[in-house]
Amino acid sequence: ESFDVSVYYNDTLIATYPVSDLPPGDTSLITVDWNTTGVTEGTYVIMAEASPVPYEYNNTNNVMYAEPIVILAKIRDVAIDSVNLSRKWAFPGMKINITVLVENYGELTESFDVSVYYNDTLIATYPVSDLPPGAKLNLTFSWDTSSLNPCSSYTIKAEASYIQYEYNLSNNVLVGGSVKINILGDINGDGQTDGEDIAIIARAFGSYPGHYRWDPDLDITGNEYLVPDGQVDGIDLLLVCKNFGNKC
Repeated sequence: ESFDVSVYYNDTLIATYPVSDLPPGDTSLITVDWNTTGVTEGTYVIMAEASPVPYEYNNTNNVMYAEPIVILAKIRDVAIDSVNLSRKWAFPGMKINITVLVENYGELTESFDVSVYYNDTLIATYPVSDLPPGAKLNLTFSWDTSSLNPCSSYTIKAEASYIQYEYNLSNNVLVGGSVKINILGDINGDGQTDGEDIAIIARAFGSYPGHYRWDPDLDITGNEYLVPDGQVDGIDLLLVCKNFGNKC
């Protein structure tokens, strides 16, 4: 058989291709290049139609539709730029702040949700409303580690919800490292509270932000239990000493 194949978007013709002398039982592959320049933004249905041949037995299969195609005039794209943790490790019950930087890389103002997880468990979800194109926003999540098992590590992940017709989905999710939950008093994370942990606290004793021996991970408690107070002092040393001998 010889016939024509016409391809349309909605009711508009894209092109017509001739098929010549197609033998019984054979197939012919036609590739259609659709130049969408000047096509108005919207959703379009693609249809292919084979012209009928004389005395054709069945005309119902001469037409076939593809999945709808969306043509966008502007790019839509939101992303997670960074995930930062206030601590690299913690004792069960300490709060860790997770700071997530989101950005709108698209050309339209967008609203979406940002969720933070430890492993696959949700910590919290915050809504982002009307973020302009090119704008960035810092979100801070407070993570309560009370229910976590000591001597275990947890991976932190942030995810921006997908928006309709988003251009690039690969930047919607970002892993921001991991946090180890140590047994009480175990400063160096070796699974036990011993003299080495006391020595680490002792070397940082008296330090504070800006001090040359300051390490924020060593500020483990203040007058409020497991809430850092901005200095490494006797309260921190006492907590380690009271838990001397703890093991995983």
